[in-house]
Amino acid sequence: MSLLNNITLILLMCHVLGDFQFQTQEMADVKTKSLSALAKHLLVHALVLAIFPILLFGWGSLSEVWLLSLLVWFSHCIVDVAKFYLKSWEALSHEVVYIVDQLTHIGLIILLSEYIFNPSITLSFISVDTLKWVLLFLVITKPANISFKIVFQKYQFETKTQTIPGAGAVIGNLERVLSAIFLVMNQITAIGFIYTAKSIARFKEIEENKGFAEYYLIGTLFSILYVVAAYFIIIVV
Repeated sequence: MSLLNNITLILLMCHVLGDFQFQTQEMADVKTKSLSALAKHLLVHALVLAIFPILLFGWGSLSEVWLLSLLVWFSHCIVDVAKFYLKSWEALSHEVVYIVDQLTHIGLIILLSEYIFNPSITLSFISVDTLKWVLLFLVITKPANISFKIVFQKYQFETKTQTIPGAGAVIGNLERVLSAIFLVMNQITAIGFIYTAKSIARFKEIEENKGFAEYYLIGTLFSILYVVAAYFIIIVV
């Protein structure tokens, strides 16, 4: 039995969509300096939290879901506006602010939907397991790429080899998606082949450049740890 109800899973999806999938890097940078940009970001969250309940639950059960969605949005506004105005954040590193911000948003969603309200609305056309898998694939794609760039930004290494813009992010997404699929199939050894193939493509640069080799290894280990942790937290627990 899942520890999270279907409403919580949907609200977590809305958060990932609003904070990552529907937000460009430019938007993320500008919202920390401009109130109008922050307002646009909060508007995106409002639209996501409004549209999803309508699509999934229809108009009949909106009274219960709308109140919860409104409170989740309001809590998101409080955290983001506080982060915008509190100068004490400036004393902290960017990665610490990012981690605290995300944990606060996620914690408030779980608190509101699991413990304060815990609505008993069920979905007849989609199972909790399906919702968990959708959430997993949302979490292990763009959020993983952004989290790595922010948390390990001091280790970032600029390679001199010409690469296709965005190719690294796509490769990272694919390797984590395949890893998740192999995990559910209990094909643990197959995961090793993914990272072996990835290493072969970068073998020459790894061999010739120690700095790049260390950065590459950090990224690879982070990718493995991220997908395994997300899989067990979302799917297994």
